[in-house]
Amino acid sequence: MPQGLQLALALAELRRLLRPGSLLYILSDFNQLDQEALRHLQLISQHNEIHCCHLFDPLEQQLPVNAQGSALVRAAEQSFQVSLGDRQLQQRYQLQQQQQSQSVQHQLQQLGCKYVAFSSAEPLLTQLSRRYYGR
Repeated sequence: MPQGLQLALALAELRRLLRPGSLLYILSDFNQLDQEALRHLQLISQHNEIHCCHLFDPLEQQLPVNAQGSALVRAAEQSFQVSLGDRQLQQRYQLQQQQQSQSVQHQLQQLGCKYVAFSSAEPLLTQLSRRYYGR
């Protein structure tokens, strides 16, 4: 597990600290959104309003189109080589990333959380202005 506070642990602490009727904004990439985190969110949402701001990097949404050569990929305890120029691999990766983002959005909305996504490729104020003020 990477260094830092795990999402489920942070939400457990929030449950302890929040007063009923609070407005909670969560800014996260939601990469650690597991069943334990969802359980805490469900319990928090019973008495509070939650806005989930999904932060993402578009560079992580797809593999480079003009990439060549191979890369060593490590997942869990396994390592393997992938060909970066493989179009099918690029398409599968992009589809998997889209499905993961849609799954996060769906799970959060099922709990009654308000959901908004913010890209790291564009200034936050620009995105906020467009979303809330139509500019």
